[in-house]
Amino acid sequence: MSKLGAQSKSRTLPRRSYLRGWSIALLASCGIWLSACASTPRRLTHATVESRQMGREMSFAVYTPKHFSPQERLPLVVYLHGAGDDPGALDGAGIAARLDESDLPRMVLVAPEGNWGFWENWASGKRPYRSWVMRELLPWIKQRYNTADCPEGCHLLGNSMGGYGALSFSLHEPGYFSTVTAISPPIHDTASMKQSAGRSIWRLFLPIDEIWGTADPSRVQRKSVFQAWKSPQALNGSRLLLAWGSEEDTALVNNNEQLHQHLVDHGIDHDVIRYVGGHDWESWSPVILEALRRNLDPGSTG
Repeated sequence: MSKLGAQSKSRTLPRRSYLRGWSIALLASCGIWLSACASTPRRLTHATVESRQMGREMSFAVYTPKHFSPQERLPLVVYLHGAGDDPGALDGAGIAARLDESDLPRMVLVAPEGNWGFWENWASGKRPYRSWVMRELLPWIKQRYNTADCPEGCHLLGNSMGGYGALSFSLHEPGYFSTVTAISPPIHDTASMKQSAGRSIWRLFLPIDEIWGTADPSRVQRKSVFQAWKSPQALNGSRLLLAWGSEEDTALVNNNEQLHQHLVDHGIDHDVIRYVGGHDWESWSPVILEALRRNLDPGSTG
């Protein structure tokens, strides 16, 4: 598939309901999540911790399988939620409960609080979301639950804004995670992200300049996966999985297709899931479960 020998495995998942347009889908997803929370029993354990990085109390949620024992040394999955969601998103969507019922390998999963921060260390310095997760929360989780060693035993997954965060974490923390999964991520560098956010519904919620700062060439270079990932060694051993839906915003689909082709052209091994559906939890749920299965048990996909 690649003139440089990169391997890219594609798979289409069954059709799910969808909403057109990323901004409309965001609002709809929030409503779906809120209604689901009223009827779905919580499977995650919720807690808070005082964060020095953030200068305030931050929340997180943890999933452990039934009859969990720290002596198991289970793999650790870090889940980054999307905009409008919170650490309980997997409970609200009913996914956390399905982890007990599925044939997935046993795992510990942690879902940190990310607000509307795009999982960035803000340019203003006010909110270092990435550092809060990587420097504070994960060391504590790894010690508390005695999870498997990184990078082999650590996995990163996010959808929508969380998918953007997964790519950003991989860009700034290369090789920390064995697998990185970005589902429906908006793929932008600093300049295009500011341009896109400035003319969309995001401007109602986001302090754009505080998050991304100025669009000077050096900052754009640091924030662009297209600029940073140009060799087979660029991911430093991490396995990347990209997923997006056929009924999502056209720009989002095109940007994911462009990144996929960029990776192929530069000989960077990765996997792709093109699912039939939109930017919503009904579409994402089977993709998240498939990604967990694929990443925790690579042999299951052949």
